[in-house]
Amino acid sequence: MFNVRKVPLVKWDSLCQPIDRGGLGVRLWDDIWVPQLGPLRRYALRSTIIDENVSITDLVTSEGLWNIEALDSLLTRNALPYNLGIRPPVNIDMADSCMWRWGLNIVRELYVPWCLLFSSLAWQIWKKSNDQVFTASCRPQRSVFSHSTAWAKLFYGCKKVVDPLLERVIVSFQWQRPPVGWYCLNADGALFGASNSVSIGGAIGNSAGN
Repeated sequence: MFNVRKVPLVKWDSLCQPIDRGGLGVRLWDDIWVPQLGPLRRYALRSTIIDENVSITDLVTSEGLWNIEALDSLLTRNALPYNLGIRPPVNIDMADSCMWRWGLNIVRELYVPWCLLFSSLAWQIWKKSNDQVFTASCRPQRSVFSHSTAWAKLFYGCKKVVDPLLERVIVSFQWQRPPVGWYCLNADGALFGASNSVSIGGAIGNSAGN
């Protein structure tokens, strides 16, 4: 019974559309739009009084940023960092598109050490402030973050590719006479990488050099 494939009553593509286009939209409290948290209903600040009519767009300012005061009035403090880490919805009429191909190396491709990202971001913020003071130019915040990420990725990629060159140190050893009544053995070896063969030799001498 469970192996029979059934025809859904509603197209799945239409369910993801906004409400004004016949879809269900994204429900703030019940849909999993914050992956690390799951449904936000369990993180409601007042679980007994939940405004079901609040939408995600109600939590975004006119500048396209999260309204921290609105989020703080609805959700617990431990849930706020996860929400703020998600990009707010953009008020443009365009279809969803794939930003990068999903694969096994997706995390490795996007990974940048925090120390590099932090230093790059600090530099871009400082540069943006200087540009506003000395050249009266104002870059959008989005470009500051994108430039910081790009520079950090470039530096991290170069650091992985270029290995430090090790200088070859040549040390010369001279034969020294052993004490009287003793013999000294001097040995040396060599490895031939092309033929993958090894040779070794040695010389034994007494205190008189014989």
